Amino acid sequence: MAPRLTASARYSSGLSPVMLLAALRTAVEPLDGGFQFVSKLSGGGVVVRVLRAPTTDRNWFGRVEESTFRVAMVMTDGSGSPFQPILRGAVTAQGEGSLVALELAAHPDARAFSGLFVIGGVLLGAASLLVLGQSVVTGGTGLGLAALFLMFPRFRARLGFQHACASSLAAFERQLDLRSDLLSK
Repeated sequence: MAPRLTASARYSSGLSPVMLLAALRTAVEPLDGGFQFVSKLSGGGVVVRVLRAPTTDRNWFGRVEESTFRVAMVMTDGSGSPFQPILRGAVTAQGEGSLVALELAAHPDARAFSGLFVIGGVLLGAASLLVLGQSVVTGGTGLGLAALFLMFPRFRARLGFQHACASSLAAFERQLDLRSDLLSK
């Protein structure tokens, strides 16, 4: 199984936890149930799976509880991807303000089809090895394509997730006027 796509961040705020969570509630469209995927046609004509966001004028959707939250950014420009992070956070008191500890993770089903790429890569590699004795060019090309088939989806997932995390974190910081304490990936 592929490792989960996760990142974490910590922020501080001059607002008390109650005030910070109240500010977050005003920016979050409440979500009944959990985060779900929906298939849509991308600008390039490819069907992609993205988080189903409600129709809203708010920037975020999800749930805000007493001291925790689970939210995702509403992608109004159609730039959603299967690797859009869900921000899970906990807010605790810190002096006169608060500390926000975030974990960003892709939806658990974001890599649902990655197994097919592995199977395809292995089959292509095995077939290329069988052909290698008859045609070095064809077998070598097949092995190269098999390697790409195995590596490219993981590389694309990691880059897509990192880009989506950077966008989500920047928007989250602006939304709540937070100061970054520590960012780790």
